[in-house]
Amino acid sequence: PALEDFDISIGNWRNNGWQINSGPTGSSGTGPDDDITIGGNYIYYETSTGLTGYYPFVELSQCFYISGLNNPSLNFNYHMYGNNIGTLNVIVNGDTLCKISGNQGGQWLNKQISLSQYLDSDVNIQFIGIYGGGWQGDIALDNIEVGEFQEVVGCMDSTAVNFNPLANVNDT
Repeated sequence: PALEDFDISIGNWRNNGWQINSGPTGSSGTGPDDDITIGGNYIYYETSTGLTGYYPFVELSQCFYISGLNNPSLNFNYHMYGNNIGTLNVIVNGDTLCKISGNQGGQWLNKQISLSQYLDSDVNIQFIGIYGGGWQGDIALDNIEVGEFQEVVGCMDSTAVNFNPLANVNDT
């Protein structure tokens, strides 16, 4: 298992355009106010600093060998808040396994993706942030983990009072 929370550094991730930050992103109406654990760092795609002219997309990638895991998965937290959110693609060995687009609200959410189809091989995991057309388009990531699949039962309705942003199995 491997976990990167970006609190110390970017670790072994290859980075093309993402920025490490603590606290708010500095732009009103976009980005998180802090990392998911409150008080640490996260990594994000800043779209209001002029980087968009050079980076219509940003990439974060790393290779893992997962043969020692019984039911491998990729688990991560993401924050996509703003009027111009583009798309976050998660690509594993060239296969797009997850595509999240648009404003997801002002909270951290959790995503878990099974990697069982790649069990006896190296996996190259890529997070691609794609520009959404304006400065209110920050995409943030935190607590990226490759490990065993973990079932978290809870309310997945983000409008409900008992919403659990970590849930990956709905309790209703």
